[in-house]
Amino acid sequence: NAYVRDFHPSFLKSVILIGLNTPIRIGAAVVLPGDLVMSEGGGVLFIPAHMAEKVILTAEFVSIRDKFSHERLKQGKYNAGQIDSQWTSEIIEDFMKWLGQHPELQQLTRSQVDEFMKKRTW
Repeated sequence: NAYVRDFHPSFLKSVILIGLNTPIRIGAAVVLPGDLVMSEGGGVLFIPAHMAEKVILTAEFVSIRDKFSHERLKQGKYNAGQIDSQWTSEIIEDFMKWLGQHPELQQLTRSQVDEFMKKRTW
């Protein structure tokens, strides 16, 4: 699969390969060897290798948190103001209990949840 701006059937004249696994520039982004690349029809995202673990763990937590939040909002247990602001210890305890009932999701410890919530920027 490829996401490109355009195709042209001719050969690449005046172009030579100058390196493999070297930094490249794509648009305004500099991509280094080892960087993660995520793409969809709407665009491409480059994640620097040194940030990959943090980005992936945060994305997984946000995804799990969103599933919990949507379920609790539908049930009417919490309102949007409670879910979208800093969680109380009661909501965190409910989240931990809910997470335990969903073993198919990545399991988190209370300290991991507290750390994510403390550094929350979303």
